[in-house]
Amino acid sequence: MELRVLKYFLMVAREENITKAAQLLHITQPTLSRQLMLLEEELGTRLFLRGRHNITLTDDGLLLKRRAQVQHELAAWFGSTYEHLQIAATFNLFVNAAIMVKHYVGTALILDLGTTLYDSLRFIPLAPQLENGAVLVWKKNLVSSRVVSAFINHIQQYPIENTSLNC
Repeated sequence: MELRVLKYFLMVAREENITKAAQLLHITQPTLSRQLMLLEEELGTRLFLRGRHNITLTDDGLLLKRRAQVQHELAAWFGSTYEHLQIAATFNLFVNAAIMVKHYVGTALILDLGTTLYDSLRFIPLAPQLENGAVLVWKKNLVSSRVVSAFINHIQQYPIENTSLNC
């Protein structure tokens, strides 16, 4: 699967209209439709439910959209070296990635949240710094578990720019 095709897919998912997406991508509508059909064939699943004037993503399409957005962000960040990366696995838990790295299976790209659980690992800041906006919201005066309270306390230690932390 080419990064170019993922870009096409993301544009169609965003616009919910193949004709409009084709115009924004500066390609013809039949070319875009053919690329999307080939992508569905390559993946062996339907990604879109096609209507008369718009399309919607199937559950598999929503899953691909989330993954494609991550791939697109990584490609933008790594630039031309992205094509040389060999992404063998993804992870949801830092523990899993730490075990993989500790046993020299690979390298992990993760956020350093200041944990001291893995002193044998080395965190190397990436340059240029990759920033992404986020919003954390929780109810005031709500009884929280110890884990949630610890997380909120941890987050409050980081400087926040262009916003106010209202606890």
